[in-house]
Amino acid sequence: MKDYTNDSPVFSETISIIETTDKAHADNVNASIKQLHDNTLAMKGLIMPSGFIALSVNASDNGLDATIYQEEDS
Repeated sequence: MKDYTNDSPVFSETISIIETTDKAHADNVNASIKQLHDNTLAMKGLIMPSGFIALSVNASDNGLDATIYQEEDS
């Protein structure tokens, strides 16, 4: 096995799935896994372009607080 990453992921509206007539080759099996991983990376790039998100529950108003922290330029 090897690690998979993508420096320029593209979000896919559809995901390829394996059919019973497909050969059980790694290229076929991994296609949907790569698409899902790329979707995750693409969404992460939109949500957290250069920082991280902190979530906390606010008991005083029964709400969920989200704070986005941006990395400071050096």
